[in-house]
Amino acid sequence: ATGEARRQPEAARGMAAAATSAAAAAAAVAAASEDGGLAPQAADDDGGGGVLRALEFFSGVGGFHYALARAAAALGQRYEVVGAYDLNNNANHVYQHNFRWRPRANNVEHVSVEELQGAGAQLWMMSPPCQPFTRNGKHGDTRDGRTAGFMALLAKLPRLAPPPRYIMIENVVGFESSQTREELMARLQQCEYYVQEFVLSPTQLGVPYSRPRYYLLASAAPLPAPTAARGVLRREVPLHGSAGGAAPATLCATISEYLETVSEAETAPQGMPEGPPCADLDERSDGSDGERQARSAGRGDGAGGADTSSSPAASSVRPTQAALLKWWRALDLVCASDTRCCCFTKSYSRYLKGAGSLLCDRPPASFRRSVANERPHGQRPQACPPPLEKGLDCRDPAERSAEQHASGRLKRAILPLEPGAERAVGSRPSATEEEETRLSLASIRYFTPREVANLHAFPKSFSFPSDVSKRQRYALLGNSLSVDVVACLLQYLLSAPPAAAS
Repeated sequence: ATGEARRQPEAARGMAAAATSAAAAAAAVAAASEDGGLAPQAADDDGGGGVLRALEFFSGVGGFHYALARAAAALGQRYEVVGAYDLNNNANHVYQHNFRWRPRANNVEHVSVEELQGAGAQLWMMSPPCQPFTRNGKHGDTRDGRTAGFMALLAKLPRLAPPPRYIMIENVVGFESSQTREELMARLQQCEYYVQEFVLSPTQLGVPYSRPRYYLLASAAPLPAPTAARGVLRREVPLHGSAGGAAPATLCATISEYLETVSEAETAPQGMPEGPPCADLDERSDGSDGERQARSAGRGDGAGGADTSSSPAASSVRPTQAALLKWWRALDLVCASDTRCCCFTKSYSRYLKGAGSLLCDRPPASFRRSVANERPHGQRPQACPPPLEKGLDCRDPAERSAEQHASGRLKRAILPLEPGAERAVGSRPSATEEEETRLSLASIRYFTPREVANLHAFPKSFSFPSDVSKRQRYALLGNSLSVDVVACLLQYLLSAPPAAAS
């Protein structure tokens, strides 16, 4: 009886503590909703009724949100994105334009455990800053301050009761060999997650876009396919509900299927500031994006203003002939009939070299005839996964050589040079009259932001606010992800049985 009397006050204190914790979590949710970050309905939704609640961290323009919508539709799963976080105000502006609520613009390092607990999300989706792991970066890894928010978020995982049932992470190839990844795996092991890692590219789904990326899936219950040994990356697209099978090989579409149509160009927002003209895009401008935009907005040189033509080609950004000649040998040049283009980075349209493919709208007739002869009846090559090799480029050397050959053949058809007349990369030649004519006839341009969004598989409903410049659009899309690939992986992840999660 004495022991029972003792236990009653202890139980009362426990109930009071639980109530206090619940009240703190609810207050955190309400505060976050008022300040942005949590969806308006999150504070009132108790997560019942079979609704999957999700949080986005480093949300960008909403690629994860779109991918989840597609995966949930395929599974017949009700879902709700109850919160999003990103420091980039331009990205948050675009997110709000498309989803009607604004992500919270604060560092996830400062998101409290109570706020995370109060959100009640079963799924976390995140694409942490990739700069500490990129092949051209300084490889700062855990020493880079941009990893601090991600590391702080991981440290909070064991303090959640329960932690999220599912986690998905996307990053650049190179993350898999980082110390950050080692610490991530240690946290996931501490929370007893089942983990699978992948390196996949949209080309494996038939999209003519080479963008190999690292993906991690973590589940509180076993995933459908057997988990590989630690450190082994899978390179096949998993099938929903499969016990180890991979999606069948598919044929690569042509770039023409992703190009902007005249009707799309007519409905695109007009009058957006374009940024400075592309005089010599291999040189970086000084100052921040905002400062450059402010300077360009006041220019009187015709750089900005509305697009006067409904043609996507007419309204696109074009490099000068001098810049093309300077970097001719280093360019990746494609045309509409090609079945592959290179990854677009956030520097696309700011740099001419290494930031993404350029499009030749009017390739020479001789080149078109040779392509037609090689592909009778419109035959297309089969999509294949990127081999997981150590080194700067995860593509197979034969694949890389084929891409360079295709681009080189197109360039030689446009500018046939005499033997030994190849120019050094970065030289500043003066174009002959014939070269100027050939370049003008080829109509070489950058892909438009809408076309880049199409290759990233953003839906037709996705758009930018009219006050977001083209340069900012390219930067935001370059930092985004492949909705196609992420949707496939989310569908696979969410098909894991939920029973063990509790």
